[in-house]
Amino acid sequence: APTPHALMNAVSTVTLGGRSFRVEALNLPAPHKDQDAWLVCDDFVAVADGATPLRDERPSVVQEFARAALTELKARRGDSPQRMVRMAIQTTRRLADQYSPPLSCTLAVARTAPEGIQIVVLGDCTAVVADDQGRRRTIRDHRLGRVDRGPIARLAELTQAGISVEDADRAIAADLIANRLRMNSPDWYWSFSADSAASRHVLRRAVSPESVSALLLCSDGFARLADTFAASRGMTGLLRRCQREGLASLGEELRSLEEEPESLTRYPRFGRHDDATAILLTARNAQDTTTD
Repeated sequence: APTPHALMNAVSTVTLGGRSFRVEALNLPAPHKDQDAWLVCDDFVAVADGATPLRDERPSVVQEFARAALTELKARRGDSPQRMVRMAIQTTRRLADQYSPPLSCTLAVARTAPEGIQIVVLGDCTAVVADDQGRRRTIRDHRLGRVDRGPIARLAELTQAGISVEDADRAIAADLIANRLRMNSPDWYWSFSADSAASRHVLRRAVSPESVSALLLCSDGFARLADTFAASRGMTGLLRRCQREGLASLGEELRSLEEEPESLTRYPRFGRHDDATAILLTARNAQDTTTD
């Protein structure tokens, strides 16, 4: 059976909702991180973004948890979205609870369901769907992004005041830990971790396979192209660029933008680099609708 894996770039074919799709997958680990996971098989395609360690967790343990999450979700892909996520969390809880804050990851899943193709999102991974009329729709949860705004604004203030990036990161470390400890609580944000209550907060959308021309699933590290660097007109524009240019080209552009001089002060964010993972599904024989 397929297992979650991390490859620089891979192309394959998969069946989803009874329709055949060409699949392009890109995984670009950040230096000293490599915490994302992805899985592609018939009837189930997913990205998991492992949460950055804040204390003594090894990145390899974070990726192990993200992979375990995808394996357990795939095993329950025939269940309802809430039950699929709840049972997968219960199975992986022992690994998550070995740390404080507990290990966690965010998810974007596309799976075959009775109503066609179902998108399931938990946390700040994103799904973007294009239909055969050229319309594009984004499915994402903004709660984690809102929580991160405060620490990112503080980072910007410190670096613009002349404090080094390393010292600024240390200055906000306690805030990040406090935010993580409040994860999976009301009025905060929800992730795949040790609390099965998160299953009640998944976003889910159903789409007809016959109408889908393209589908993008990605981690927030890849979504930086739209969200942080404004290299596209939002996430729908990023899907359009993925269709035209391919994931490898956009991955190179992302790393180039991250390396630009003054990049961290011009585009405040957590860390110069982040793991960037994306899966692009393109319907076989679909009409080209990427023009503006």
